[in-house]
Amino acid sequence: MKITLISKNLKILRISKGWTLQNVANLIHVSLSAYHRMENKSCKSLYDHIDKFCEIYNIKETDLLHTKIEIAIKNQEQTIL
Repeated sequence: MKITLISKNLKILRISKGWTLQNVANLIHVSLSAYHRMENKSCKSLYDHIDKFCEIYNIKETDLLHTKIEIAIKNQEQTIL
């Protein structure tokens, strides 16, 4: 599984929630710069936080790692509304 795919999905999820980089960094208990690296494809430590990402976004691990995360977000938003 590619880091770039996960990083892209993390950014999409964060933006869909209206959260800043700092908001997510605080939620997963890392520094802003560490989370920024995770979202920008240069940090392999993001694998250490997969469970926490799934928890804060209320998604399954397979959803986070899925290539069509945009579709999952649209469906989730429709369900919430």
